[in-house]
Amino acid sequence: MITTKEIYFDSTLKCRSGKRIPYWDITTTDDDIKDQDLRWFHEGYGFFRLYRLHKVDDVNFIAEDLYHVMRTGNENWDLYIEHPELLLAEG
Repeated sequence: MITTKEIYFDSTLKCRSGKRIPYWDITTTDDDIKDQDLRWFHEGYGFFRLYRLHKVDDVNFIAEDLYHVMRTGNENWDLYIEHPELLLAEG
């Protein structure tokens, strides 16, 4: 049986007035994910951002932004997409 999992991202909405409203952005996946997984998520136009997933329960996870962004054109893209822990080890 495939269980859909929800991943919550801490985000903010910027209003025209300049006010920022915090909210949880959500994505769903059928992938087999577990606590402390490192995952890349598409940010747009060839950019991906690295997150660490924290398990809340069997179907809910919170994504922690690790502040690493990678472009698909980067010379190390193939290595880092498969092994994101190497990027964290570099600093």
